[in-house]
Amino acid sequence: MAPLTLSLLFPIVLVAFIIYLTPWLSGWRSLAEKYRAEGHFSGRTHTFWYAHMRSMTKYNRVLKVGCDERGLSLSTAFYFRLGHPPLFIPWQDVNFIRRQAKIFSYQWPVIRIFFKGCPDVYLDLTEKVLAETEWVQYAKEISPGEAPEVQNGKEILRMILFVAMTLGSIAFCFYFFIPRAR
Repeated sequence: MAPLTLSLLFPIVLVAFIIYLTPWLSGWRSLAEKYRAEGHFSGRTHTFWYAHMRSMTKYNRVLKVGCDERGLSLSTAFYFRLGHPPLFIPWQDVNFIRRQAKIFSYQWPVIRIFFKGCPDVYLDLTEKVLAETEWVQYAKEISPGEAPEVQNGKEILRMILFVAMTLGSIAFCFYFFIPRAR
């Protein structure tokens, strides 16, 4: 292959690799093992401007959330589907607490959603936008004391591994794909 073609291919391969690894870090893969959607969700969905899964993975502007009387639907924008199959979680497996997200001194209300089938995975969504989906009438609110304990050590280890794999991929691509002076 010509060096120019390889140089153009590198960013595409890198982005695809990162998108493919993101569900492992966020817990989406764990949810997909238990809650993979079996058909197309026909209800109304909303795209969220703010969405966190676990503490370090953001799905801002790519997460689509919908609900109906049967359960909660989660999917991603088409360009983020690699490794992110659509999910459908029945209401009996959904619990939530209200909390405040914080960046420096700025705070805003969020809903932290827990999934009974995957207690180490949680999803934070903005309360204001989530109210538009009318999902509160179906989900069960629990007290903060009832919420599953978040394993921050596991999340940090996942993040370190993710960063190491990403940097290793970049180094591999630079070594093999970027032309060197001869």
